[in-house]
Amino acid sequence: MEDKNLTLEQEAQIKEKAAALKAEKKTRKVYPMVVFGDTDCGEKEFYVAYMGEPTFPQFSKFMAASKKDEVNAMRQLARDCFLDGDKELVDNESLFLFGLMSQLSEIITTRHYFPGVHLDSITDEEFAMLSEEALWLHQQVLVSRLTLQPPSP
Repeated sequence: MEDKNLTLEQEAQIKEKAAALKAEKKTRKVYPMVVFGDTDCGEKEFYVAYMGEPTFPQFSKFMAASKKDEVNAMRQLARDCFLDGDKELVDNESLFLFGLMSQLSEIITTRHYFPGVHLDSITDEEFAMLSEEALWLHQQVLVSRLTLQPPSP
């Protein structure tokens, strides 16, 4: 599997557009999300979705829906928060499931377990480390819930 990366120029353009959208939409945070496509399957080299931070009603709707169907809840959250960019990341099942969804999930998990961290002020490496720690914490919470349930009668 080849390692795919953006050029410095592409990164700069994406950050510049995110900053412009933040100002234009008057939103607190814009998350640019990049998914590399499979050119052998006719996809573009990469896709970019600019996602706004969810509002309280959007996130509340996501939390309620995620109790029933996490994948569809995540997709609805993506539709609600999409500001600009390649809409295929939300609409195309494959690009969403194997690209955008995991990035949205990482941000939600990281924000949940580390609410005081300003994601725009840390490096990609620091974000990756926090994501791993958040995932570990989440797994520990799930394990503790399973082990603390009373025995069935």
